[in-house]
Amino acid sequence: MILKISLFKTLYANFKLLPFKSAIRFPLLISRNVLLHDLTGSVQLGKCSFGIVRFGFGNVDIFDQKIERSILSLSGDMIFEGRANFGHGSRLSVSGCFKVGDNFITTASSTYIVKNKVIIGSDVLISWGVTILDNDFHKIYNTEGILINKSKQISIGDHVWIGANSSILKGVFISNGSVIGTGSIVSKSLYHEDCIYAGSPAKLLKKNIQWKN
Repeated sequence: MILKISLFKTLYANFKLLPFKSAIRFPLLISRNVLLHDLTGSVQLGKCSFGIVRFGFGNVDIFDQKIERSILSLSGDMIFEGRANFGHGSRLSVSGCFKVGDNFITTASSTYIVKNKVIIGSDVLISWGVTILDNDFHKIYNTEGILINKSKQISIGDHVWIGANSSILKGVFISNGSVIGTGSIVSKSLYHEDCIYAGSPAKLLKKNIQWKN
């Protein structure tokens, strides 16, 4: 690992977020460049082994690891079914439920803001600069005082690759095997499996594809 482990932050996160029997195995590894902003929530693990979930590690050559700082703010629930890595500069604010399958990778500097629910399948690759947002931050009401922009769940299937600088917005579903092109904005659900989608908003470009990590 290019970035070194913070012993204090790793100890604190494990014993703050996990039961004692799990915490002593140190399944959560925290790098020195991670800011632990709020750890009043909880973490659930489908598998528990040393370093199975990592925050702030990795190496993407176009980012300066000394500058790119990760942030973890967790007042909600995070559920990990297997291995997960959030690369350096990743920013997570979770007050809702964030569930991730096995073999999950965020390369660097992506942002997750979860107030409702985000479910991500297994074997998913998130490139740098991606934003996943299940809410609009600010509330909007109609003239009768009724809230019209509620938070909505995001669901991402298995074996999905989301290209750099893309945005995944509230309420969308992304099918298994999808590739989301660089700089895309996904504002509507993408129901066809094994396809390439790209654009703003993202549209179907090619069917019957396969991709490898």
